[in-house]
Amino acid sequence: MRTLIDRLWWSLDRVPTPARWCAVVGWATVIFVLSAQPGLRVSDDPGVDLPTRHLAHIAAYALLTLLLGWALAGRRRPTGRAITLAAVGALLYGVTDEWHQTFVPSRTGRVEDLVWDGIGVLLAAMLLTLVARTEDRPT
Repeated sequence: MRTLIDRLWWSLDRVPTPARWCAVVGWATVIFVLSAQPGLRVSDDPGVDLPTRHLAHIAAYALLTLLLGWALAGRRRPTGRAITLAAVGALLYGVTDEWHQTFVPSRTGRVEDLVWDGIGVLLAAMLLTLVARTEDRPT
């Protein structure tokens, strides 16, 4: 039985590789712009703001990893190499993003944020691995 993930992956097969890389650059730009915002907060209540920030880190870097894996895979299933490169690339971008935040007023670069980024990367890598293990292209 083919999974929803598999069907979605192959439905995106028609997107040309340059457009895939544009999606990667576009999402990386969104992350950069949001990181450049001084005093970016969801709420003054730390009980709301902190979990929301953690989820945002997970989601942002999961999506970046998925987009990188999609771009690297081209018109085939992602390979172990592509998944590894996507994960390492997303984590390295996270490192540069935290460094970038040290230059933004009222922002800091934190190792804790890299841990949340890493959780997103790991979840996306697991999803890409599921896609890589699918049997055949859906008909």
